[in-house]
Amino acid sequence: MTRIALSNGQYADLIIAAGQNIGGMFPLPNGQYAQTVIPVDASGNIAIASPNHPGFVSGRYYTPHYFNAPTTGSLATGFVYYIYFYTPVTASFDRICINVTTQASAGNTARLGIYNVTSGGITPSSLIVDAGDVAIDSTGAKEATININLTPGWYALAVAQSGGSAVISTIGSSAAIGGFVLGTTSVSTSFNTCSRASQSYGSLPSTAPTSSFTLQTGAPVVWLRAS
Repeated sequence: MTRIALSNGQYADLIIAAGQNIGGMFPLPNGQYAQTVIPVDASGNIAIASPNHPGFVSGRYYTPHYFNAPTTGSLATGFVYYIYFYTPVTASFDRICINVTTQASAGNTARLGIYNVTSGGITPSSLIVDAGDVAIDSTGAKEATININLTPGWYALAVAQSGGSAVISTIGSSAAIGGFVLGTTSVSTSFNTCSRASQSYGSLPSTAPTSSFTLQTGAPVVWLRAS
């Protein structure tokens, strides 16, 4: 229970129950009372709605906010690609996904994961989850199961491929908001939409690879499914 001091010198008691609403009777200067209900999250913290997002709905898939209509493209082997994802609210996710439009040769896979991003920059840092391999030798949505809770901030969704030149859904270079997220070195109408670094294919390292780190166009579209 939380006691809140009111401007009339009296107090109002709030009873907090995690995962539910909290309510209280507030005494008014005229001697009457007003009843108030305040939403809280599962930890008992007051849940304040974000002006930047209506909230993630369980079972729906979400992409980075800065791309235009998806196109298609291929990834270079020997690199890990980082696609920047912003969440303005705390949210849980249970799938990470790419979409293959032209299959790779038999046996080839892609590695998916999520990294934190260095505060005040775009450099990926510590590993949050290595989601493992998904097959890219057939077409369609390729999902890996995860179980993560992301607090408000920027994250780097990581994608690498073993080989085989699969064609996947990508973000076109005309995604103008990419110019706001990653910037350009000069006035340009072609925008970077991801970054990449050299990395041999396999398990994702606990610290994000940054060797030969460069900005790139043609970012893979990566989906996260809200849980």
